[in-house]
Amino acid sequence: MRQGVARLHAGEADGVRRIYPIDSSDYEALRDAIEKLRLNDSSFSYEPETVGRARLRLSLRLLGAVHIEITQERLEREFGLELIRRPPRWRTW
Repeated sequence: MRQGVARLHAGEADGVRRIYPIDSSDYEALRDAIEKLRLNDSSFSYEPETVGRARLRLSLRLLGAVHIEITQERLEREFGLELIRRPPRWRTW
């Protein structure tokens, strides 16, 4: 239990969620929205990725399942984005 609490205090990400905008022209808007969210929540990180020929996605590294859901809901609700969500991958200890 102490190890889990220590990881939370250190801000280490446990889950990775890949998201795509439904319309690929919204990729820049998605990236800008994530940057704005990071102003208030520095506990997650992201990396841009290319899938296939020209399909762009972002890989979010977050603290856990609730953090993933809240972040996705905020992206959709506050920034009006429509996202395709891939199942999360979890770090195993």
